[in-house]
Amino acid sequence: MPAASIRLDVVARLIELLRAEPTLQGVHVSDGWADMDEQVFIGDIRGLSIERYMQSGRKTRKDEFAVDVHAIAGKPGHTNRAARARALVLIGALDNVLAAKPTLGSLPGVTHAALTSINGPDAVATDEGYGGFADATVEILSRLT
Repeated sequence: MPAASIRLDVVARLIELLRAEPTLQGVHVSDGWADMDEQVFIGDIRGLSIERYMQSGRKTRKDEFAVDVHAIAGKPGHTNRAARARALVLIGALDNVLAAKPTLGSLPGVTHAALTSINGPDAVATDEGYGGFADATVEILSRLT
């Protein structure tokens, strides 16, 4: 498998670990938005790949990138506060996963994964109550050959 695929491997592993997190039992976890009341999904992936040019053959490179993770929480009758609190619980599950597995369960090439920022929680009123949402950024450090 080419080293360039580490970013998609990271997304797949994040999804796998989040689905196994007890806090997220019954919550839809995927690599994209779905029309679900409660969900955690992967958003943008962005970052730098640093390669050493004065080397022949396969080059070792550092791949430092960020993965955005989004949480949406909503149940009929939720108040603004309850919706925001639930969104934080869902993002908190991501923090639990990364604290327990800082190399994403020894994913080859990953040297460190950490939650570096959380935006929100926010809420929006709907006909059925409030929906909460929060976003987090996971920074990934990897070394690939």
